[in-house]
Amino acid sequence: MLCVPYLYLALLFDYYYHSVNLFIVLIFLAFLLGFALSRANRLRTLLLGNLCSTLTSYLLFAKCTEWHFLYQPFSPEKLILLLAGLYLLPQLLGIVWGNIFVRSHSQAR
Repeated sequence: MLCVPYLYLALLFDYYYHSVNLFIVLIFLAFLLGFALSRANRLRTLLLGNLCSTLTSYLLFAKCTEWHFLYQPFSPEKLILLLAGLYLLPQLLGIVWGNIFVRSHSQAR
């Protein structure tokens, strides 16, 4: 599940339907993923999943040459890196909240 090219799918949805709905859904998914994996103490899995997802998104996006002119002024490399960085923010917020809940739960015992 973590190696799914989320960024590519969001760009594909935007390209065909001219909608940012999937971008917004993926922001919430990134938060929930960061939260859940933080509570499960699986942050290495999250890092590996982000790397795999970004790499596969870039490789798939590089094959879509007609998209290169749609997302100006960004090149495919810059766009994927920008979006990957954008999706790290809600994951980091989810990690922080996951750690807060883990600490409060362990102190309550």
